Amino acid sequence: MTILRLIAVMALFSAPSYAAVHQHGVGTLQVLQAGKDWQFVLQLPASDVLGFEHTPQTEAQHSAVAASRNTFDDFDVLFTLDEKCSVVETVVEVPTILTAATTHEHEHEHEHEEHSHENDKHEDFRAAYLLKCANGINTATFNGFAIWQALHTVNAHWVTMNQQSAVKLSGNQAVIRF
Repeated sequence: MTILRLIAVMALFSAPSYAAVHQHGVGTLQVLQAGKDWQFVLQLPASDVLGFEHTPQTEAQHSAVAASRNTFDDFDVLFTLDEKCSVVETVVEVPTILTAATTHEHEHEHEHEEHSHENDKHEDFRAAYLLKCANGINTATFNGFAIWQALHTVNAHWVTMNQQSAVKLSGNQAVIRF
């Protein structure tokens, strides 16, 4: 396992240390470069991606979860790079609450109305992409604002062979310049 993969796994699955305060409308992106290897780690609130953060209740909600998973699986849908790179590995974490089967059923509609959703919690999608790039990347455009209307800002941080920096991405400014 390369050091870049180790960093990706640590970043992806150690959510409490990786995730900042959960804020609807705000995601995070970390980009790391180690030679020709580039790592993109994206984290977005489920509410911005789906419009909800609870166990899917309807067929439409189940379909939305599956469609979102497919979107996260395709790096080229989410990012446009100025150089040709090969995606070597993609790891997507769908919030468990979205993939869990309903654990109970309500016998009466009034019981459902009175049901407390105290187990509902804030959930995030996370995706890590490992790329091999023959040439260095100079710019990366995040295309997610056109996909997810509820997403307003992505706090992007990067460390490359030449610099480290940060920028707030938005629908009006979605380009990172490395």
